[in-house]
Amino acid sequence: MKQWAGADEKQNFRDLEKDFFLESFTNCTDFNPIEIYAYYIGRCINNMENGVFLKYFLSYPIKYEKHQAEKIRESFERGLKKSLPRHVFDDEKTAKMFKVELRASEPCAYAISALKSYGFFKSEKLDKPVYYGVFDFGGGTTDFDFGKWEKSASPKFLYKMTHFSSGGDKYLGGENLLELLAFEAYAKNFQELKAKDIVIAKPNYDRIDTQRFGSFMQNSREACLNLQTIASTLRPFLENLDADIIEAIEENEEFNIEGFEKDFKAMLLDRNGVETECNLKVDCKELLNLLKDKINEGVSNFFAGFSKVMAENIDPQCNEFHIFLGGNASRSVLVKHAFEKAKEK
Repeated sequence: MKQWAGADEKQNFRDLEKDFFLESFTNCTDFNPIEIYAYYIGRCINNMENGVFLKYFLSYPIKYEKHQAEKIRESFERGLKKSLPRHVFDDEKTAKMFKVELRASEPCAYAISALKSYGFFKSEKLDKPVYYGVFDFGGGTTDFDFGKWEKSASPKFLYKMTHFSSGGDKYLGGENLLELLAFEAYAKNFQELKAKDIVIAKPNYDRIDTQRFGSFMQNSREACLNLQTIASTLRPFLENLDADIIEAIEENEEFNIEGFEKDFKAMLLDRNGVETECNLKVDCKELLNLLKDKINEGVSNFFAGFSKVMAENIDPQCNEFHIFLGGNASRSVLVKHAFEKAKEK
């Protein structure tokens, strides 16, 4: 859903009965998956055991456009409202209490959670400001957040958080990288796939040459399914890279990843929807280098933002800066290596 909301493009689907399309998020007025998602969340939160909640605060990806973030808020508002008992809105005073607000960016919300979990809310750790940065590497986007955490001057609050700046990459995410790998695997096998009239969809990434494969690059159901089929085959490769496997790939040595083969068969669709068995080969070193380039670029951008924050906001006497890695994709050893290299520079 994040990818759909961020890409702002139509999506094509087929169920057991017919083909249908999902309008782009900006133009979506009928079937809205985010609204339905919010409805089910509301049904889980509001029940006989928990009671009924009327105020909701949302976090949101930094790199989304303002209108996209607002549309997410509106979608949640409608979905949550439908999940509540009707009589809640019969009373005008109670109805006015219902609110859904965009309160904080996702990395900022993560920073609060991380700082608390590491004990930075304790009084002895609040004697001096804590400067932090968040690298939130998720499935769809990578978000940065920089700020300061310190003791609050007001007796009403335990701590105060000052936001310095934010940034990120709208496309750098685990699922998007997987689509990019699938796209490159298609390119590697293009001549064979072209002979079988196999089409491919554009991955959800920036700077993609839409003319690279001519008429074989489409937004059809068949093309999208082919991209996802190849991506599913490459998922074990992306998710199981460790230091030993990376070294083996770089040294052209043999390695083993459960569920992954360098040469594999896949059932793909031609432009007419006919399923065809295809033999594909992938260059693991090429895919690894592509991953490295994209992740290194994201980490370099993070440290560029960090340097700017250091120069403009941080006390010269400060000799500590805490970096928190958020998002499932940040567990990758490639992220660890990228940060180690960036710190050395």
